[in-house]
Order: sequence, then C-alpha cells, then structure tokens
Amino acid sequence: MSDAVRYIHTQAQAQAELERHRLSQRASYARNKQLRRQKMELQSNPTINPDIIRRRKQTGIHFDFFHVDPNINADRKATMREENKRRRLEQSAEQRVDILDKIH
Repeated sequence: MSDAVRYIHTQAQAQAELERHRLSQRASYARNKQLRRQKMELQSNPTINPDIIRRRKQTGIHFDFFHVDPNINADRKATMREENKRRRLEQSAEQRVDILDKIH
C-alpha cells in the first residue's frame, strides 16, 4: 500500500490506520523471516548452494586431466624446447668430436 499521508478525522479511523499498519508490519516480518529461513536452507544444502557448486566446478577443472590450462601448457612447451635444445647441443658436440677423430 501507499505510504502517503492519510488524514484521520475520527478515533475509529485512527484505530483502523493503526491496525492496517500493524498488519503491514506483521506481513513484512513474516516475509523477512521466510526469506531468512530459505537463505539458511540454501546455505546448508550443498546441492543447491551456488558457492559450493562454484567451488566444485573449480576443483573439478583443476583435477581434470583433459582440461587444458594455458599456463601449464606453456610451461610444458618451454621445458620441452629447453630439453630439445640441450639434446641438439649434445648431438652436435658428439658429431664434432667424431669429425675431429676422422681428421686426425
């Protein structure tokens, strides 16, 4: 209902206005109590709590071996490049030693 100014002329109107105000407050209190109860149920139920669902998805992605994480993928590629470079240097060093042995 509107909270506009109501002009009260008699005692009966004043009583009716007080009763209307009390009923409005009771309805508001009951609605807030119900909302608090629903919120508590939501927080206590792990199947519908959005925070718990989000956390499960994050840990699921973290432990999913088929999920490609760009940082992990980049690190893996960098280590493979370093390892391949080290291997090529070792092979070229062996080839140089072989060539020097053939010459002398």
